[in-house]
Amino acid sequence: MKQYIKLFKNDNKQEGDSKPVYQNGNVKIKEKMILDPERAYSCAIWKNPEDGTLNLKIELKDEQFNQSPDI
Repeated sequence: MKQYIKLFKNDNKQEGDSKPVYQNGNVKIKEKMILDPERAYSCAIWKNPEDGTLNLKIELKDEQFNQSPDI
């Protein structure tokens, strides 16, 4: 299960204010996703060079293929 969220550059951002550099005030989630604190997730963010937007991906990790490092 994964979700993608697009963030747009905030053109109203001014130096010293508390506004975010990127935001999206109208995010649509494609399917219900409940984050469980007992599970591991991967997160990625990248910039689209064509329009300058940021894309955020949150995805449940498949524990079957991921191993924890030895501590």
